[in-house]
Amino acid sequence: MVKRHFVLLVVWLNTAFFLMGASWAYSAGSEHESGANHSGANHSDALLILLRHKIALQKLQQGDSDLEYMQVLTKQAKHLKQAMPILKAYMSTPKSYYLTTQMYHESLENRAAMLADFSEILVQYQKQLVSKP
Repeated sequence: MVKRHFVLLVVWLNTAFFLMGASWAYSAGSEHESGANHSGANHSDALLILLRHKIALQKLQQGDSDLEYMQVLTKQAKHLKQAMPILKAYMSTPKSYYLTTQMYHESLENRAAMLADFSEILVQYQKQLVSKP
């Protein structure tokens, strides 16, 4: 009986955390699209979301999937549409957000690397749109 209640509690907690995460992702997306300032937690979360999109896009562009050509392009477009507003907000984090000049400098390097990665992804996406492999 105790084991059954424990299992139900774990299932309920997993569902609750999933729903909280989904609602946060929705609100974070709308917050970033509106251009609103984001807190420290959202800045880190934006980085994780961008990394998730970047990895998914890179996997799609490698051509290892069993998806058809148009499905790959459609999935890439969906990822890019979701990632671009977050990337824009992430790039516009003000200097005043950081505690030290060193942290700001490191952040500029990290943001430049992220921007370079997404630029490369966009170039590859445009090439795929223009010519079928």
